[in-house]
Amino acid sequence: MPLSQGKKVFFVTVLVVVGFLTFVLNLFRLRGSLVLAPAPQIKPIPQQSPSTALQQRDSDRDGLADSEELLRFGTSPYLKDTDSDGIFDPVEIKNYTNPLCPEGKTCPEAFTGSIPQPNQPPPLPESLRLPPSSATSPEPELLVRLLGGQASVLELRVFLKSQGAREEDLAKLDDAALLLLYKDSLGQIAVPPAAKP
Repeated sequence: MPLSQGKKVFFVTVLVVVGFLTFVLNLFRLRGSLVLAPAPQIKPIPQQSPSTALQQRDSDRDGLADSEELLRFGTSPYLKDTDSDGIFDPVEIKNYTNPLCPEGKTCPEAFTGSIPQPNQPPPLPESLRLPPSSATSPEPELLVRLLGGQASVLELRVFLKSQGAREEDLAKLDDAALLLLYKDSLGQIAVPPAAKP
């Protein structure tokens, strides 16, 4: 039996109302399931000086900090075995063998590094050590200007020469290059508060 016009309108109306209610209820259910988390707090990354970063980084994961490898022992911070003789750098350092000279090869300079000790200044290789009488202590006023970044090019040259720098090496640096090296060096050292001008 065919449906009358009134029954058709009734069924369509019921379907529209049920569809609308289903839609609205699903929106509420969806809204309830969506939990808006608070935006994550972005913490600023603390700035480290290059020397601090080197002290904390061990690029080759051999147990020696990059700063020790570069400044104390002269080994590569990227290779566990700098001289490629099959013995890792820390082992050679502990055994007082030269990590820069392959085992069985005669190298011109003996290794003068030492086992790292806390609060002990690193030893200098023999080739970098100055005779005791060649270095003089700078005047306190000059030291304050040097550490405060206020030294002139002439003061820098005089200071470096008094500390054992060779005249021919200083002559190779023009004033701009010397000032650039000076400013860069100041950025890499921590100046104690008492020394600041």
